[in-house]
Amino acid sequence: RIAVHPIYYTVFIDALPSSAQSHKLYCWLDRSTVSSFSFIIRRIFGRLLRVVCSSDSTLNMVRNSLVVCAPTLPTVIHNTDSICDIPESSSTFLRDSTGCVSAVVSMVHYSPTQAYCVIAEFERSLSGKYITVEETDDRRCLKIGKIKDTPENMHLLPVYVQVHHNPKSRLPLEHLVERLSESVLGQTNLDLKKNVTVDLPEDANFDVWRDKAGFIVTDRQRLRQMTVSVHEFLQTLQPSRKVKVVKLDDSLKEKLLEYDHSVSALNRATFLQYLFENATVLVAQRDEDDTIEGYLVVKRDRILSLYADSIEVAHSLAHNWLRASRFSKVNLCCRHKCWEIEESKSSVVHIIHRRHTRAVPANIKWDRTYAINVGMHII
Repeated sequence: RIAVHPIYYTVFIDALPSSAQSHKLYCWLDRSTVSSFSFIIRRIFGRLLRVVCSSDSTLNMVRNSLVVCAPTLPTVIHNTDSICDIPESSSTFLRDSTGCVSAVVSMVHYSPTQAYCVIAEFERSLSGKYITVEETDDRRCLKIGKIKDTPENMHLLPVYVQVHHNPKSRLPLEHLVERLSESVLGQTNLDLKKNVTVDLPEDANFDVWRDKAGFIVTDRQRLRQMTVSVHEFLQTLQPSRKVKVVKLDDSLKEKLLEYDHSVSALNRATFLQYLFENATVLVAQRDEDDTIEGYLVVKRDRILSLYADSIEVAHSLAHNWLRASRFSKVNLCCRHKCWEIEESKSSVVHIIHRRHTRAVPANIKWDRTYAINVGMHII
């Protein structure tokens, strides 16, 4: 089926039924999205239809990341630059002997020495397989050589070789993470300073991510992804009377960027411009002097970001949007026990595991973070 993601308006191929081979594709589209983006959808649908019909096999990919804005891989990709449009993002691909994409990893480069892994997808046939790779004309792309069921036996080699030598046959994730981290963070940068972060769902293969790909550091923050009732959520909120909530306009953008920097310790101007596109952005200001004390970013039924100086300000922002919302349920990612609604029996809560290759990023003001961009950015 071809679907429009309800949050990011991204068209992607989710799965192809057997009837796709006879050019019978099912199209499940949100009506409001169709009316607003009909021209774009027609263009992308036609392009995807040509791609799908030119393929002899159907898609069977494994998703290992929480990113929700990325398209699931079609069997044939002509324009690999379009996989992830998040600013400062880069991708590395693995192709088989026929040129079809078998795996992809994408990262967002958010500081000189740090990156955030947003996409990691692999064809199911490569699960648990050890492969050799060959270079191609495209630096971002590797070609699959030999495929083996077992790793190389290195037990009889010297201990130094066992520890520091990378065997030729490795898991696809190992090849792609190493290639992309070198591409994004540089080859001259000391390994001890390179740090890559990934957020993983509960069903991820943690042994592979930890022991093979090198994500050995567990974050102290316990993250949750929640789907909650709007009615029950509103009942738990206690908004402050000392702040006013307004929509973002041009006069507030510079102040908002300064506020975001105080929370994230990063210059995220380009990313925020991308995030705010087609989104609702509410700003909380102190009544006395209009100082910004927090802001909220929402797309459809999902709270993407919520930062505030206090829990009362966070409640004010959430209350203002939820009260005017037409949704019965909303989604958000946040810290564990950040919201009282998490304890409700009606709330659907999933654990998110954050892992790092070297260290836990410092300077993030977690006590002012009430909803985060899991799958898109470090915070």
